[in-house]
Amino acid sequence: MAFDALQYEICEDNIEFRLIAPDTWMLTTKLLEPFSSDCYLLSGDESAVIIDTGMIRHLNLKEYILELKLTDKPIIGAIATHSHFDHTGGNGWFGHAWMHKNSVYGATHPFGGNADGYILDYPIDIIKEGDVIDLGNRRLEFIEIGAHDLGSVAILDKDRRILFTGDELETGWINIGSTTPEKVPGQTIETHYKNMQKLKARYDEYDIICPGHHGAPIDKSSIDDFLKCDEMILSGVPGDPYVPRKNGGERFRSIPHIKVMRYRMAHICYRDDRIFEDK
Repeated sequence: MAFDALQYEICEDNIEFRLIAPDTWMLTTKLLEPFSSDCYLLSGDESAVIIDTGMIRHLNLKEYILELKLTDKPIIGAIATHSHFDHTGGNGWFGHAWMHKNSVYGATHPFGGNADGYILDYPIDIIKEGDVIDLGNRRLEFIEIGAHDLGSVAILDKDRRILFTGDELETGWINIGSTTPEKVPGQTIETHYKNMQKLKARYDEYDIICPGHHGAPIDKSSIDDFLKCDEMILSGVPGDPYVPRKNGGERFRSIPHIKVMRYRMAHICYRDDRIFEDK
Protein backbone atom coordinates (compact mmCIF):
# COMPACT_ATOMS: atom_id res chain seq x y z
CA MET A 1 0.00 0.00 0.00
CA ALA A 2 1.43 3.37 -1.01
CA PHE A 3 0.81 6.24 1.37
CA ASP A 4 -0.90 9.28 -0.07
CA ALA A 5 -0.03 12.85 0.94
CA LEU A 6 -2.76 13.09 3.58
CA GLN A 7 -1.70 9.84 5.26
CA TYR A 8 1.91 11.02 5.37
CA GLU A 9 0.84 14.34 6.84
CA ILE A 10 -1.23 12.75 9.60
CA CYS A 11 1.51 10.26 10.47
CA GLU A 12 4.24 12.87 10.46
CA ASP A 13 2.17 15.21 12.64
CA ASN A 14 1.45 12.49 15.18
CA ILE A 15 4.37 10.05 15.24
CA GLU A 16 7.92 10.92 16.19
CA PHE A 17 10.75 8.45 15.69
CA ARG A 18 14.44 8.28 16.54
CA LEU A 19 17.20 5.70 16.61
CA ILE A 20 18.13 5.02 20.26
CA ALA A 21 20.44 2.00 19.82
CA PRO A 22 21.65 -0.11 16.90
CA ASP A 23 18.62 -1.45 14.99
CA THR A 24 16.33 -0.01 17.69
CA TRP A 25 13.85 2.77 16.89
CA MET A 26 11.59 4.54 19.36
CA LEU A 27 8.25 5.68 17.88
CA THR A 28 6.25 8.06 20.06
CA THR A 29 2.58 8.36 19.22
CA LYS A 30 1.25 11.82 19.98
CA LEU A 31 -2.28 13.02 20.58
CA LEU A 32 -4.20 12.00 17.46
CA GLU A 33 -5.99 9.78 20.01
CA PRO A 34 -6.47 10.69 23.71
CA PHE A 35 -3.41 8.75 24.90
CA SER A 36 0.15 8.62 23.61
CA SER A 37 2.80 5.97 24.19
CA ASP A 38 6.37 5.07 23.33
CA CYS A 39 6.73 2.08 21.00
CA TYR A 40 9.93 0.31 19.95
CA LEU A 41 10.90 -1.31 16.66
CA LEU A 42 13.60 -3.96 17.11
CA SER A 43 15.43 -5.67 14.23
CA GLY A 44 17.59 -8.79 14.40
CA ASP A 45 19.52 -10.60 11.69
CA GLU A 46 16.39 -12.42 10.48
CA SER A 47 13.26 -10.53 11.55
CA ALA A 48 11.84 -7.53 13.40
CA VAL A 49 9.10 -6.89 15.98
CA ILE A 50 7.48 -3.85 17.50
CA ILE A 51 7.03 -3.54 21.25
CA ASP A 52 3.67 -1.80 21.82
CA THR A 53 1.73 -0.11 19.03
CA GLY A 54 -0.12 2.90 20.44
CA MET A 55 -3.78 3.43 19.64
CA ILE A 56 -3.85 5.40 16.41
CA ARG A 57 -6.84 4.17 14.43
CA HIS A 58 -7.42 4.08 10.64
CA LEU A 59 -3.69 4.57 9.85
CA ASN A 60 -1.56 1.49 9.16
CA LEU A 61 1.47 1.91 11.43
CA LYS A 62 3.27 -1.06 9.90
CA GLU A 63 3.00 0.38 6.41
CA TYR A 64 4.32 3.71 7.66
CA ILE A 65 7.35 1.99 9.20
CA LEU A 66 7.98 0.16 5.91
CA GLU A 67 7.58 3.38 3.91
CA LEU A 68 10.25 4.99 6.09
CA LYS A 69 12.53 1.95 5.64
CA LEU A 70 13.24 1.75 9.37
CA THR A 71 14.03 -1.94 8.88
CA ASP A 72 14.80 -4.23 5.97
CA LYS A 73 13.73 -7.31 7.92
CA PRO A 74 10.20 -8.77 7.89
CA ILE A 75 8.15 -7.44 10.81
CA ILE A 76 6.66 -10.63 12.27
CA GLY A 77 4.34 -9.10 14.85
CA ALA A 78 3.82 -6.95 17.91
CA ILE A 79 4.69 -7.58 21.56
CA ALA A 80 2.38 -6.08 24.20
CA THR A 81 4.00 -4.93 27.44
CA HIS A 82 0.51 -5.01 29.00
CA SER A 83 -3.19 -4.93 28.19
CA HIS A 84 -3.99 -1.22 28.14
CA PHE A 85 -5.31 -0.08 24.80
CA ASP A 86 -3.00 2.94 24.49
CA HIS A 87 -0.27 0.29 24.02
CA THR A 88 -2.17 -2.32 22.00
CA GLY A 89 -4.60 -0.47 19.73
CA GLY A 90 -2.31 -0.76 16.70
CA ASN A 91 -1.58 -4.49 17.09
CA GLY A 92 -3.94 -5.47 14.31
CA TRP A 93 -1.86 -3.67 11.68
CA PHE A 94 0.97 -6.13 12.38
CA GLY A 95 -1.15 -9.26 11.87
CA HIS A 96 0.03 -11.10 14.98
CA ALA A 97 0.84 -10.37 18.63
CA TRP A 98 2.49 -11.89 21.68
CA MET A 99 1.16 -11.04 25.12
CA HIS A 100 0.53 -12.38 28.62
CA LYS A 101 -2.76 -14.25 29.09
CA ASN A 102 -4.03 -11.44 31.35
CA SER A 103 -3.62 -8.92 28.52
CA VAL A 104 -5.86 -10.52 25.89
CA TYR A 105 -9.17 -8.99 26.92
CA GLY A 106 -7.93 -5.43 27.38
CA ALA A 107 -5.78 -5.55 24.25
CA THR A 108 -8.83 -6.36 22.11
CA HIS A 109 -11.36 -4.01 23.74
CA PRO A 110 -10.85 -0.29 23.03
CA PHE A 111 -11.18 2.32 25.75
CA GLY A 112 -14.79 3.49 25.76
CA GLY A 113 -15.89 0.61 23.53
CA ASN A 114 -15.57 2.41 20.17
CA ALA A 115 -13.91 -0.13 17.86
CA ASP A 116 -14.23 1.92 14.67
CA GLY A 117 -10.94 1.93 12.76
CA TYR A 118 -9.25 -0.79 14.79
CA ILE A 119 -8.37 -4.36 13.74
CA LEU A 120 -9.14 -6.56 16.73
CA ASP A 121 -9.34 -10.13 15.39
CA TYR A 122 -5.61 -10.77 14.93
CA PRO A 123 -3.97 -14.04 16.12
CA ILE A 124 -2.36 -13.94 19.57
CA ASP A 125 0.36 -16.13 21.07
CA ILE A 126 0.42 -16.29 24.87
CA ILE A 127 3.78 -15.73 26.52
CA LYS A 128 4.91 -16.38 30.09
CA GLU A 129 7.90 -15.94 32.36
CA GLY A 130 11.12 -17.11 30.72
CA ASP A 131 9.81 -17.43 27.16
CA VAL A 132 12.18 -16.14 24.48
CA ILE A 133 11.68 -14.80 20.95
CA ASP A 134 14.81 -14.91 18.77
CA LEU A 135 14.96 -12.36 15.95
CA GLY A 136 18.31 -13.71 14.77
CA ASN A 137 21.19 -12.97 17.16
CA ARG A 138 18.75 -10.87 19.14
CA ARG A 139 16.92 -12.74 21.91
CA LEU A 140 13.99 -11.20 23.78
CA GLU A 141 13.14 -12.76 27.16
CA PHE A 142 9.84 -12.16 28.97
CA ILE A 143 9.73 -11.37 32.69
CA GLU A 144 6.31 -11.20 34.40
CA ILE A 145 5.95 -7.97 36.41
CA GLY A 146 2.21 -7.40 36.71
CA ALA A 147 1.09 -4.72 39.22
CA HIS A 148 0.07 -1.58 37.32
CA ASP A 149 -1.63 -4.11 35.04
CA LEU A 150 -1.82 -7.84 35.73
CA GLY A 151 -0.71 -8.60 32.17
CA SER A 152 2.53 -6.61 32.39
CA VAL A 153 5.77 -8.13 31.18
CA ALA A 154 9.24 -6.68 30.92
CA ILE A 155 11.19 -7.61 27.80
CA LEU A 156 14.91 -8.19 28.30
CA ASP A 157 16.82 -7.69 25.07
CA LYS A 158 19.63 -10.02 26.05
CA ASP A 159 21.98 -9.27 23.16
CA ARG A 160 21.60 -5.46 23.04
CA ARG A 161 21.34 -5.17 26.85
CA ILE A 162 18.10 -3.18 26.92
CA LEU A 163 15.17 -3.64 29.33
CA PHE A 164 11.68 -2.61 28.15
CA THR A 165 9.33 -2.06 31.11
CA GLY A 166 6.01 -0.75 29.76
CA ASP A 167 4.13 1.20 32.45
CA GLU A 168 5.53 -0.59 35.51
CA LEU A 169 8.64 1.60 35.58
CA GLU A 170 8.81 4.87 33.71
CA THR A 171 9.81 8.47 34.06
CA GLY A 172 7.26 10.82 35.58
CA TRP A 173 4.69 8.64 37.35
CA ILE A 174 2.93 5.30 37.51
CA ASN A 175 -0.41 4.14 38.93
CA ILE A 176 -0.52 1.06 41.17
CA GLY A 177 -3.99 -0.08 42.26
CA SER A 178 -5.41 3.43 42.10
CA THR A 179 -7.67 3.19 39.06
CA THR A 180 -9.95 0.20 39.78
CA PRO A 181 -13.22 0.40 41.78
CA GLU A 182 -12.29 -2.64 43.89
CA LYS A 183 -9.00 -3.94 45.20
CA VAL A 184 -7.50 -6.43 42.73
CA PRO A 185 -5.05 -9.08 43.98
CA GLY A 186 -1.63 -8.26 42.59
CA GLN A 187 -2.30 -4.56 42.02
CA THR A 188 -0.59 -3.49 45.21
CA ILE A 189 2.62 -1.77 46.25
CA GLU A 190 3.78 -5.02 47.84
CA THR A 191 3.60 -6.82 44.49
CA HIS A 192 5.17 -3.91 42.61
CA TYR A 193 8.07 -3.94 45.09
CA LYS A 194 8.66 -7.66 44.55
CA ASN A 195 8.65 -7.10 40.78
CA MET A 196 11.21 -4.29 41.06
CA GLN A 197 13.37 -6.64 43.14
CA LYS A 198 13.06 -9.21 40.34
CA LEU A 199 14.33 -6.66 37.79
CA LYS A 200 17.08 -5.56 40.17
CA ALA A 201 18.25 -9.18 40.37
CA ARG A 202 18.91 -9.00 36.59
CA TYR A 203 20.73 -5.66 36.91
CA ASP A 204 23.97 -6.88 35.34
CA GLU A 205 22.13 -8.01 32.17
CA TYR A 206 21.06 -4.59 30.85
CA ASP A 207 22.53 -1.12 30.49
CA ILE A 208 19.48 1.05 29.74
CA ILE A 209 15.72 0.99 30.32
CA CYS A 210 13.03 1.88 27.79
CA PRO A 211 9.64 2.64 29.43
CA GLY A 212 6.17 3.00 27.97
CA HIS A 213 5.86 6.78 28.28
CA HIS A 214 7.78 10.04 28.67
CA GLY A 215 10.88 9.24 26.65
CA ALA A 216 13.76 6.78 26.51
CA PRO A 217 16.29 5.55 27.16
CA ILE A 218 16.66 6.15 30.89
CA ASP A 219 19.44 5.11 33.23
CA LYS A 220 19.03 1.70 34.82
CA SER A 221 19.56 3.24 38.27
CA SER A 222 15.91 4.28 38.09
CA ILE A 223 15.22 0.75 39.40
CA ASP A 224 16.73 1.88 42.70
CA ASP A 225 14.49 4.96 42.80
CA PHE A 226 11.37 2.81 42.43
CA LEU A 227 12.58 0.34 45.03
CA LYS A 228 13.14 3.22 47.46
CA CYS A 229 9.73 4.73 46.65
CA ASP A 230 8.01 1.37 47.26
CA GLU A 231 9.95 0.91 50.50
CA MET A 232 8.82 4.32 51.75
CA ILE A 233 5.17 3.41 51.14
CA LEU A 234 5.52 -0.05 52.68
CA SER A 235 7.19 1.39 55.80
CA GLY A 236 4.36 3.86 56.40
CA VAL A 237 5.87 7.11 55.17
CA PRO A 238 2.80 9.28 54.45
CA GLY A 239 2.16 10.09 50.80
CA ASP A 240 0.93 13.39 49.40
CA PRO A 241 -2.90 13.53 49.23
CA TYR A 242 -2.81 16.04 46.38
CA VAL A 243 -2.92 14.24 43.02
CA PRO A 244 -1.30 16.31 40.24
CA ARG A 245 -3.17 16.78 36.98
CA LYS A 246 -0.83 14.45 35.07
CA ASN A 247 -1.62 11.67 37.57
CA GLY A 248 -5.34 11.97 36.92
CA GLY A 249 -6.02 15.24 38.73
CA GLU A 250 -9.69 15.87 39.40
CA ARG A 251 -10.58 12.34 38.28
CA PHE A 252 -8.69 10.90 41.27
CA ARG A 253 -9.07 13.61 43.90
CA SER A 254 -12.58 12.53 44.84
CA ILE A 255 -11.47 8.91 45.45
CA PRO A 256 -10.75 8.06 49.11
CA HIS A 257 -7.25 6.99 50.15
CA ILE A 258 -5.48 8.25 46.98
CA LYS A 259 -1.88 9.33 47.62
CA VAL A 260 1.27 10.13 45.65
CA MET A 261 4.77 9.11 46.80
CA ARG A 262 7.86 10.62 45.19
CA TYR A 263 11.52 9.71 45.32
CA ARG A 264 13.81 11.16 42.66
CA MET A 265 12.69 9.70 39.33
CA ALA A 266 10.01 7.48 40.88
CA HIS A 267 6.53 8.95 41.37
CA ILE A 268 3.82 6.44 42.34
CA CYS A 269 0.09 7.12 42.60
CA TYR A 270 -1.52 4.56 44.92
CA ARG A 271 -4.25 3.97 47.48
CA ASP A 272 -3.15 3.67 51.09
CA ASP A 273 -5.72 0.90 51.60
CA ARG A 274 -4.16 -1.17 48.76
CA ILE A 275 -0.53 -1.31 49.86
CA PHE A 276 -0.38 -4.91 51.07
CA GLU A 277 -1.85 -8.03 49.52
CA ASP A 278 -3.45 -9.30 52.76
CA LYS A 279 -4.81 -6.03 54.18
